[in-house]
Order: sequence, then C-alpha cells, then structure tokens
Amino acid sequence: MTPTLAHRTFRSVTFALLVVGSIAHVAADETPQAPPSWLKLGADYRIRIEGVDGARFQAGNDDGYTLSRLRLGLTIQPMSSWRFVLQAQDSRVFLKNQQPSRPPFRDVIDAHLAYAEFGAASNAGVSARIGRQELTFGEQRLIGNADWLNTGRIFDAVRTTVRRGSVVADGFAGYVVSMRADRFDRPDPGNVLYGVNLVLSDLVPHATVEPYFFGRRAPNQATEAGARAVLHSGTVGVRWVPKPFGDFDAGSEIAAQRGSIGADRVRAWAGHWAVGYTLRDAAFQPRIAGEYNYASGDRDRHDGRRTTFDQLLPTGHDKYGLSDQVGWKNVHHLRGSVDLHPAKKVLTTIRYHSWWLASTQDALYDASGALVALAADGPAGRHVGQELDVQAVLSGLRKAKVAAGYAHLFPGRFLQHTTEGHSYSYPYISVNVGF
Repeated sequence: MTPTLAHRTFRSVTFALLVVGSIAHVAADETPQAPPSWLKLGADYRIRIEGVDGARFQAGNDDGYTLSRLRLGLTIQPMSSWRFVLQAQDSRVFLKNQQPSRPPFRDVIDAHLAYAEFGAASNAGVSARIGRQELTFGEQRLIGNADWLNTGRIFDAVRTTVRRGSVVADGFAGYVVSMRADRFDRPDPGNVLYGVNLVLSDLVPHATVEPYFFGRRAPNQATEAGARAVLHSGTVGVRWVPKPFGDFDAGSEIAAQRGSIGADRVRAWAGHWAVGYTLRDAAFQPRIAGEYNYASGDRDRHDGRRTTFDQLLPTGHDKYGLSDQVGWKNVHHLRGSVDLHPAKKVLTTIRYHSWWLASTQDALYDASGALVALAADGPAGRHVGQELDVQAVLSGLRKAKVAAGYAHLFPGRFLQHTTEGHSYSYPYISVNVGF
C-alpha cells in the first residue's frame, strides 16, 4: 500500500530528528586543536522536510520527503593576495515518491566549489576568480546560486572584479554546470553565460545604481516553427536601490532583452518595483511592503517574434510566491507583505500574492522557468490565482538556524481551465547548522 502523506511526513520527521541529534552530539564534543592560520576548514549541513498537496493542481497528487545536504569546505590562503577554495557537496532525498533520484533533489558526492582567487581583497584593486564557483548579482532575479535547491547552481567560469572607491565592476564568462546525480557534474557544452555588472554607490545621491549586461548562448532551443536552434540573447538592465529615507525603503529593476533563436527575433522586457514602511515604535516593529513585478509574454506564437521574457538563471525561490509555481515570465504579479519581530531572534512574514498572465496566448511558467500550463484551445482567462504565505525564521542559535513555512495557492480562472484546478499547498521545516 502506498504510504499516505501523514505517514511519509512522520517518517521524515523521525529521520530529521535522528540526524539533527547526531549533529548536536558531535558539536557538543571537545573542539580539536585549531588548524594553522593559512588553512580554514568548514562544514554546513541542512535538512529540510517538505510536503506537497495538489502537485500539478491535481487532487491526490501529494508527496512528502526529506532533503539532506552536506557541504565540506577547505580554504588554503598562504598569502593575503591569493587563495584556493574547495567545497564538496552531498545532496540526497529520502522518502520521495516522485522523481526521487535526479537533480535538483539528489547529487551524490561532488565538487560544488573549486576555484583559485588572485589579487587584492581590499576596497581598491583588481582580483580574479578562476574555476567552479557561484555567481550572484543584485537580488539574483537574473543570475543566482539557487541555494534553496538541494543541489544549488554553479558555473565553471572566470570572474574579474575591479574596485575603485565607490565603483565595483564585475566581468565574467563561463559555462553552466550540469548536475548529474551519480556522475561528476560537468559544464553543459555550449550553454554559456557572460556579462558585466557595475555597482555605483555615489552616482546618484542617497542611492546605489547597478547597470548590467548579461549575454547568453543556449543550444537546442525550440523556434516558433518547431525547429531547434541556438539562442543568442543580451539582457540590458539597471537596478536602483535608494538608501532608506526615514522609515521608508524602496527598490526597482528594469531589464530589456534582444537577440535571436534561429530566424526568430527576441524582443522582451521585465520590471520590478517595491516600497516598504517600518513602524519602529509599534509592537513587533512591523514592516509593511508592496511590490509589483511584470514580465512580457508572447502574443503570437507563430509570427517569428519571441516576446516572452527569459529570466536567465536566477534564484527564483520565494520572489513570486513561496510555492514557486510562478516565475518572472509572462506575468503581472502583485505582492503585499507584513514582517514582524515577535522576539529578538525571530522574524515572521505574512505575504499575499495575486498573478495575471501578461499575454493569454502564452503559458504560465514556474520559478525555474519551466512551463506549468498552456491554454491550447485559446484564451482561458488571465487570472492565474492567489496565494497566502506564512514563514517564521529563528536565527542566532550559535551556528544554527531554524525555519518553517506554509503556502496555499488558490487557482484562478486560468488554472481552473488548463488543469484540474485543485489548490496547491506547500509546508516545510528546515534546520541549518554550520561548523
């Protein structure tokens, strides 16, 4: 008999308690002699229990499982101007019914980081990083390490950083690394990412401005005619992050894309705008915020003009909903949130989301950019649905952090037309311990 969600969750909790207890026992042992100053050792272990009710918006399509991720790191720094960083990762999934053996759930004993870094580490100078590494820029809406995933995201790349006073310039080029569950991870041939990112702290008074250009080459992409071709695209954008003025804070990002997929032209754009206000004298110091995100969609799938925004390789988790069923593609997204501090080390967040398709001729895409639903028989309504998220994070417990959350998505007309229309629920609890 197939175990129920409750039974799987119980077994997941039992397994999590055993692992966390073992970690606590080891951490309580006497600390060994410290290594030399030029050698640093580190470890990070994360265990997360997740449940899914209504996967693909289908009744009875439920799952519950445990994600385990161990990272062991080694840094060798014989001089202040250069260092070598190695980090091994072991990612596993337990008790999962659906797709249990593939990334992003499982990647057994592999190299997560392996790079050399040379140059100045101060605020003035040039440095270079060569090898397997993470790439993150801004809020990671376009390029990020996808750390929420059990495997994360890495690149085999070269990155050069120039620091001059209030200006930081990053240039990079590299391959996206393809995760392989039971073999060594390796770069994906032809899947290339390159670009320049600037951080200008004094260009505009009381604000940081971050212009950027990200180029992408991706093989084997589908054209509107059905053939396969190479994507060549460039994304030009700017982030604007004003320094808090009083109790107000704000931020925005706008990006435009141009390029081609075979004979198809790429013409797309996206934007992000947010504002918040903190009531510092009120109980729990609530921060009330509002946010709007837009990404263009394709209005005609047969005109040789691709206007669906490509979100590149982001850290998409929880930016457009905790359930990760919506990404930064073909979407209008409204979000309202309240952050509370009921205790010194506790942050509680309540968020409400509502989404609409930018184009009813295009599809709904999830946080990874994968297609979720498409109205093959014509327009199915524009409203995707609504979601309520609640999360709590307890940090500052020596080297541990505990988090828990729950998301519930209420399907709108579009999902009711293109799927079974069942609601989607996602609870989780995680423990992260560093050594």
